[in-house]
Amino acid sequence: MPHPSVPGKSISKERFFAAMLGLAAGDALGVPVEFRSREELKQNPVRGMTGYGAHNQPEGTWSDDTSMTLCCADSLSRGFDLSDMMNRFSDWIHHRKYTAAGVVFDVGVSCRKALNRYSMGYDPEFCGNTEEATGNGNGSLMRMLPVSLWLILTEQHNHLPDAALLAPIHAASALTHAHPRSQVACGIYTLMIDEWLLSSGADSLLSVFGRAYDRAEAYCRELGGPYEAEIAAGNRFIRPERLISMPEDMISSTGYVVDTLNAALWCLLTTTSYEECMLKAVNLGEDTDTTAAVAGGLAGLIYGMEGIPSAWLKTLKNRELIEQITERLYISLFGKEESAEISEFTGGHAHMAMKYHTPVCFGGMTYENAQSAWLAQGVPEEYRDQFTPLNAHQARRLMKQLPVTDNWDARRIGLLYEVCLAKYAGNPPLREQLTATGTREIIYDTTGAHDNELGRCLCRQCLSVPHQNLLGKILMRVREELADSE
Repeated sequence: MPHPSVPGKSISKERFFAAMLGLAAGDALGVPVEFRSREELKQNPVRGMTGYGAHNQPEGTWSDDTSMTLCCADSLSRGFDLSDMMNRFSDWIHHRKYTAAGVVFDVGVSCRKALNRYSMGYDPEFCGNTEEATGNGNGSLMRMLPVSLWLILTEQHNHLPDAALLAPIHAASALTHAHPRSQVACGIYTLMIDEWLLSSGADSLLSVFGRAYDRAEAYCRELGGPYEAEIAAGNRFIRPERLISMPEDMISSTGYVVDTLNAALWCLLTTTSYEECMLKAVNLGEDTDTTAAVAGGLAGLIYGMEGIPSAWLKTLKNRELIEQITERLYISLFGKEESAEISEFTGGHAHMAMKYHTPVCFGGMTYENAQSAWLAQGVPEEYRDQFTPLNAHQARRLMKQLPVTDNWDARRIGLLYEVCLAKYAGNPPLREQLTATGTREIIYDTTGAHDNELGRCLCRQCLSVPHQNLLGKILMRVREELADSE
C-alpha cells in the first residue's frame, strides 16, 4: 500500500527531541520497579521518578532500551548501515558507551547472543534470533524509534511504497530479533509514527493507529507466508478499536514483543497526557521500563516537550548525551540551516535584537535602539530624554538608578510590542528584512541569562523550564501585521 500523496513529511525540532527524551524518561521511570507484579504496584504505585529498586541505580537512570536507541540514532546520523549499528551496540555492551552512568545492566538474552555472534564474525543479517519460542522478546521494538523516524523522514523514502519503508525496518529488527513476529511488531510501530506525522496531529489516535494497522495488514498479506499468518492471528496483534475497550486485566505487560506493543498502544489510547500514559504503563508491572519506553517515544512525539514533566527531565542521567545524539540525527535529516526556527539574532537577523543600533521614533522622541526606547517608558516622563543617546547596556544601567512607574509591570509587554512595531514600521529596509523571513518561527535565545519570559534559555538549568518567548512572538506578530499591510 503506497503512502498517501503528500509534499513530504516533516517534524519540528521540539517534537523530534520530545520523542527521544520521552522514550528515555519512560525507560528511567520504569527501571526501579522492573519485574514487580501489577498487584504489588497497586499497593504502592509509581507516582514519579524514583531510584534504586530492581537494578540499584540512582533516580533518572535509563537502561538498555535507551542505550540501544542511542546506538541506532548515532549510527543513522551517518546513514543506514547495519554493520555500523552492530559496532555501536558492541561499544555499548563491551565498552560501556551510550550509557547513563558508565554501567551496563539489564541486557536481553537475544541481544547479548546476537552481539556474541557478531563478535565471532557473523554478518549482521545473520546475528538475530529466528526462534519463535526464544526470539520474540521486545529487544528490537524498544530501539526502533530513531530507525522509524529516519526512514520516514529521509527524502528518498518519503513517497515510496510501504515495502520500501518496512523492509529496512525488518532488517534493523533482525540484527537481534529476526523472527517475523518481532519484525511485524516493529513495522506496526513504524507505521503508527508515519500515520501520526501524516495526520499532523489533527486526527484521533484511534483513527491514526487504525489506518496504520490497515497498512500493516496489507503489507503482511503482500509478503505472505509467516508474515501474513502473524498479522492474521486475531489474538496476537490486537486492532486499536478492540484494544481501546479492553480492561486492564486483559492487558499483559511482559517482555514478549506482542505484549509490549499492545500494552504501549493501550496506554496511549486510554490516556490524554504524557504523564498519565507513562504512569499507566509503569504501573502495569513486569517489563516496566520497556513498556514505558515504547509508549514514551510515541507519547513524546504526540504531546511534545511541554507534556513531559520537567522534574522527570531534570533527573534524567546523562541527558546531555541523549541531546547531543538527537541533535546529530536531526541535523542529518534536515541540516543545520533547514530548521524553520530563527534563534540567532546575528548576521542577516541581527536587526531582531533589541540592542540593534537603529533610530526608533516613539512617544515624540528618537532613541538609538529599541531597548532604550522601551525601557524609557518604564520611568517617569521627565527622565525619558536621558535614554535617547544611550546604547542598550547603558539604558539598562540607567533604569536601575531611576524610579519606575507604578504601572510598568502591567504595561511593559504591550509597550514592547508598540516599540517593535515602531522600529520596523519606521524603517523600510528593516521592515523588508523582517517580512522576508516569511513564516519561520522566531525564538529569542536567552541562554545563560535564564530569561524564559521574553525568550528561551537552553542552559542545563532551564532546558526543561517552559518558555514564553514573548519577544519572539511579538516579532512574529509585527511581521504578520506589516506583511498584511503591504
